[in-house]
Amino acid sequence: MILYPLLTAAAGIPSRMKMNMILLLLYVCLTCCSGHGDGSFGLSSEEHHDHHEHNGDYDKKMFLGGEEEAEDFSDLSPEEQLKRLRSIIRKIDQNADGYLTEEELSMWIQKSFRHYILEDTKEQFAEFDKDRSGIVSWDEYNIQMYDRIIDYDENMVLQDDEEESFRLIHFKDKKRFDHADRDGSPGLNLMEFTDFEHPEETDHMLEFVIDGALEEHDKDGDGFVSLAEYLGEYTDDEESVEYPQWIIVEKDRFVNDYDKDGDGKLNPAELLLWIVPNNKGISQEEIKVVVAGLAGKDPVQCSRDVVICPDMSLEEARAQGPYDVVVLPGGNLGAQNLSESPAVKEVLAEQDSRKGFIAAICAGFTC
Repeated sequence: MILYPLLTAAAGIPSRMKMNMILLLLYVCLTCCSGHGDGSFGLSSEEHHDHHEHNGDYDKKMFLGGEEEAEDFSDLSPEEQLKRLRSIIRKIDQNADGYLTEEELSMWIQKSFRHYILEDTKEQFAEFDKDRSGIVSWDEYNIQMYDRIIDYDENMVLQDDEEESFRLIHFKDKKRFDHADRDGSPGLNLMEFTDFEHPEETDHMLEFVIDGALEEHDKDGDGFVSLAEYLGEYTDDEESVEYPQWIIVEKDRFVNDYDKDGDGKLNPAELLLWIVPNNKGISQEEIKVVVAGLAGKDPVQCSRDVVICPDMSLEEARAQGPYDVVVLPGGNLGAQNLSESPAVKEVLAEQDSRKGFIAAICAGFTC
């Protein structure tokens, strides 16, 4: 999410972003991503949020199409990176009108999600398919995972607790493997293997997602996930006068987004709202832009007779943070106004303290 504070400055960022503006912002974000220091299944091996902090590397991979594409981009010269971004932007701009709408950006990110999953699965598939037959057998899966073929009797119970725990996990894997085999022939082809590795992306595999979520989060074994179980290992700090920001956000999501029947716990259907990624919702969150006005929501007269209507005041925008990027516009008068604002200085200090991105356009103020 991008915050764009505004007061008598150059043109800002409305819901339709001009191409040269978005190119600058993407270049700043993607080249700086390395500075950023739920359930059992997910889109990648890296979490989108690391210890409740936004993971910029994840966004970089999602936007560029995957880990290999992100690595290739990092190896390019600045000139080549800009050339690559221009090419990507032309693909995003589906109607070729020179602007990027929120819908176009959202569709691109959703496409990147699907591409990343497929590319990740192809790489794994090649490692598991030992005989290069185009099919991964259960034996090949065992050899790749455990270096040996394992065959437990599903009705037996082992005396050793660790062995029994492993047997149960192995049995669940076998059950998921068999359920992913939709054509009934021995082994999994690439698409079936994708269902096996990413059951959260396929409707007919969702029962395994629910089982995995309950096993991880339902500590009291009642078949539901309470708010305390949802928050995990967090415990109240008796000396703290307020909750951490992430706790406030997660409590709000639990109550307003997931717990539809309001009974204070998540049933299996509600669990899916939390565990299964809503790629459209995620992509829309990723491209959300907030234009904040220092003087509230009053229209701002900019240079060249451009008038911009802020979405909200800067004070209101700060309450919705933190933001992935804070962008400050240029223009001599605008830069002077921003530089004299204590509120803007506080926003920049907060952004810098959490190692968030700060982008200045032309004469934009940054310190």
